[in-house]
Amino acid sequence: MKTKILYKPLPNAIHSSLVFELSGRYIISWGITILVLRIIEIILNFPVFIPISEYRHVLLAAFVEDSYFFLKSIPFIAFLVFLIMFISQKKVKIICLWTFVYFFSILCILSLYFHTTSVPLRNDAFAYSWKDLQQTLGTTQMSKTTTIEMISYLVVLILILKLQIFWKIAAEWVLRLVIFCIFLSLTISSPKTTFPNEYVQNFCQNKGVYFFSSLFESIWTDTANDPYLLQTSEKYNFSGVPKNSYPFYHNDESPDVLGTRMNKFPSRPNIVFIVVEGLGRAFSGPKAYMGSFTPFLDSLAKQSLYWNNFLSTSGRTFAVLPSLLGSLPFGKTGFSDLDPMPKHHTLISLLQKQGYKTYYYYGGNSHFDNTFPFLKQNSVEKIIDETSFGNSYVKMPSTNGFTWGYDDYDLFHRYLQEPTSYGNPRLDILQTLSSHSPFILKEQEKYKLIFQNHLKRLQLGVSQKKIINEYEQILATILYVDDAIKYFMHEFSKRPDYKNTIFIITGDHRLPEIPLATKLDRYHVPLIIFSPMLKKNASFEAISTHFDVAPTIMAFLAKNYKIKRPTFTHWIGIGIDTTKQFRNIHSYPLMMTKLQLVDYISGSYWLNEDNLFKINAQMDLEKINDPTILNRLENEMKLFKYYNQKMRKTGNLIP
Repeated sequence: MKTKILYKPLPNAIHSSLVFELSGRYIISWGITILVLRIIEIILNFPVFIPISEYRHVLLAAFVEDSYFFLKSIPFIAFLVFLIMFISQKKVKIICLWTFVYFFSILCILSLYFHTTSVPLRNDAFAYSWKDLQQTLGTTQMSKTTTIEMISYLVVLILILKLQIFWKIAAEWVLRLVIFCIFLSLTISSPKTTFPNEYVQNFCQNKGVYFFSSLFESIWTDTANDPYLLQTSEKYNFSGVPKNSYPFYHNDESPDVLGTRMNKFPSRPNIVFIVVEGLGRAFSGPKAYMGSFTPFLDSLAKQSLYWNNFLSTSGRTFAVLPSLLGSLPFGKTGFSDLDPMPKHHTLISLLQKQGYKTYYYYGGNSHFDNTFPFLKQNSVEKIIDETSFGNSYVKMPSTNGFTWGYDDYDLFHRYLQEPTSYGNPRLDILQTLSSHSPFILKEQEKYKLIFQNHLKRLQLGVSQKKIINEYEQILATILYVDDAIKYFMHEFSKRPDYKNTIFIITGDHRLPEIPLATKLDRYHVPLIIFSPMLKKNASFEAISTHFDVAPTIMAFLAKNYKIKRPTFTHWIGIGIDTTKQFRNIHSYPLMMTKLQLVDYISGSYWLNEDNLFKINAQMDLEKINDPTILNRLENEMKLFKYYNQKMRKTGNLIP
């Protein structure tokens, strides 16, 4: 009886030499690939705004990051070649080649993404639906970068395919190199470098390390059994409801900070939210470090309540409506992505039950970021998006066959054309999109000229103006959005309900396509609360966030207009701070991307991953070393993550 052979043993002498030859070939090709991509990044993305004296330091830091990625890749490449040979000896070379092409393509995509957005890509790409990804990538401009990187792609392939004689001659040398590199890769650790600002750090960061490490973190990170959480999570009860069952449920004690600042409205006031895509304090408002490109909003701020140091709760749009309207936790990839969505309160649902008409207006696809399901669960009476504009409107110019939808002038015009009943109070939410990448307008040349004229008037140095001029297309779009809001406010002022309306204007996040100065810069947005019934204007230096808006509005309406607010709720926020001096009384997590919950603010401290910063009155960050404070903020962040995870698993926010 013959014994069945379960596997065919490898001929040791022949195949071990082939493993080392192929490993050496792809290790060297991989190193060349990393070097080529870095050179392309230097050509396209080098931070020109830093002093010349810093160039050497930045370039050295970038190449150190790349060397770390290269060395850490070596054992993986050798193992992968061995595994492929074990699976298929005959096709090992072709499989290795296509595996290399696959990973090379990933690096190209990561490099293209950084060139387009000025921030490296993490694993949050997997948190979007395929349709949302198509929309986002389809509207991205990357022609110049694509051409250059495709050339490098061909160069690398030629190196692999044509240098057969070299690989055979150098087999012994390659063997020694592979063994040395594998040994070296096991002994090094991640480089620790100090960078002058956020963009320089992003530029120097190897995009492969950043992306793949985020993948591994999402797989292995687990806080469920952290001893601190298990000790803390059972402590609190509200109205007989155990904290561990409803972790965010608590008594709402948010104060009314608006009532004394407003004259009495004739009836329950209308609330109009204008959520502006990408509007950051870096280029809007007083003391904007790039100069302000929102002249109308600046003039409106002088007649309003204005918060200089206001923060969004996320670095992307996905969290703005849940945070702004409902002070809601994030879930895993944003509250709107939860399926099913837990029972919850928002301004929409609370006011709709008490006689308010509720409307949402957006020039794009309301299903993006699952906005439509979120609004529907909150019983929004009417959703007007790109499907509701009609033939008299023309969409924004397309890129690669895609467009975000109708521009902001059309959005505001569509709103103003909507038949209005003045009998019931209204809650209207308008969300803009013109200032989204790729920043293409119907009247592009007109607003580029406006940009140039505006730039001349700014009190900036010649070198700073030269740098800002690099972002002409983006900032021209910001000037356009500012014009569109001016048009909206002017036309609205003609309506009979103008004097019975409160306008709330904020950014969803600061757009990242203009390089960020700090980790905080991504969240730093303006907040304007304006009404003809304001007693007087005021400006505030205290820090507040989108989490604080809904509790503040409900406290104002409850105290002054007999709107019922829940005694117990899930608000993350405790209300807007109206202190004129710089301070922060809040402690909140902030979510940069759909899978990146790494920022936490508490008092005058900012936590980013395991780095601790001090926040100054200019909203700049200074890295500090204080283990006690670091430990406290890390534990607070862990506790939020634990409660957030508990809410996701149980679906419990309010009983």
